[in-house]
Amino acid sequence: MNSIDELPSRPRPPRLLWLDLTRRCQLACIHCYNESGPQGGHGTMSREGWLRVLDQAADYGVRNVQFIGGEPTMHPHFAELVDHALNIGLHVEVYSNLVHVSRRCWELFQRQGLTLATSYYSDRATEHDTVTRRPSHRRTVAPSHPGQHQPGRRPWHLRTRRNRHD
Repeated sequence: MNSIDELPSRPRPPRLLWLDLTRRCQLACIHCYNESGPQGGHGTMSREGWLRVLDQAADYGVRNVQFIGGEPTMHPHFAELVDHALNIGLHVEVYSNLVHVSRRCWELFQRQGLTLATSYYSDRATEHDTVTRRPSHRRTVAPSHPGQHQPGRRPWHLRTRRNRHD
């Protein structure tokens, strides 16, 4: 581009919209950037406000949205918001600690267009639980969900990455 006249009339939309739904979380991780924990709240944004944000993002051309928190599944409208995002064509990533996932959420996680991300701090329970400041290792490692090992269900894949401290 050689001049301002060649600039697009509308800026390119962001690739990812990051929706921080709540500060509530079952854990109290030592590294939590937003001080989430069991006493955290859901903020002041209404259900309608979140739906409006999703609609506006899709209209603007955003194609990917990540639901985070705290623990996003603890938000009272989480399932409805994810369902809406998928129905309007957004690709959804849910970043969950997987400590307690309801049957409804496991069913939602099976939907096309949705990926699930989590953090796993150590294969040693004491190390993992030290980071989360809660006895969460067992629940994070082996979340038993209703659809596990059933024909016709999407298989679960776990990707791991070693960090430079390993």
